[in-house]
Amino acid sequence: MVASAKSWIGFFDLLGTRDSAKIKRSDFPTKIRRFNLILEEHARHIKGNAKLRFFSDSAYIECDSASELINYCRRVRWFLFAEEVFFKAAIRDGKLSDHNHQYASKKASTFSIDVKGTSFGPEVVDVYYSQENFKGIGFCVEGEWPKDTLGSFVNSCFPGTGNTKTWHAIRDISFSPKEIGE
Repeated sequence: MVASAKSWIGFFDLLGTRDSAKIKRSDFPTKIRRFNLILEEHARHIKGNAKLRFFSDSAYIECDSASELINYCRRVRWFLFAEEVFFKAAIRDGKLSDHNHQYASKKASTFSIDVKGTSFGPEVVDVYYSQENFKGIGFCVEGEWPKDTLGSFVNSCFPGTGNTKTWHAIRDISFSPKEIGE
């Protein structure tokens, strides 16, 4: 695996959290913790430079290897779907350009302030909207990808909102032969 000066980013959003919360309130935090744990565990196996940022039931990732990000996505999909934890995600070329905000202070003798958070650069907006506009489970792949990764994608589509005659074409990450039992 050779890392490049270019990076690829992804946005994952856990599906069904609102419905889970309505059905069984105790399952809601457990499902989010499992989602985050699997994303974190598999990020440790990326053979390249990577960043992973969580926000409750969603996460952003950046990786400097396109093929490693694709492999990561396949592993995460395999483990989460096997546990019936579904998500929708988008991946594309770009950088998180993240900036951490942290401030803690004790005010007088009785009050304190604790501020933590992360803001992102403009390329994150594109991957977020790609995921938000995607109506399905799995991945929506957009942007520029190295030629040696193009065989990792398949064409797919999803129906337009309220109009079954309108379909939106997308690229998705193909399943590996191991995933489908070949």
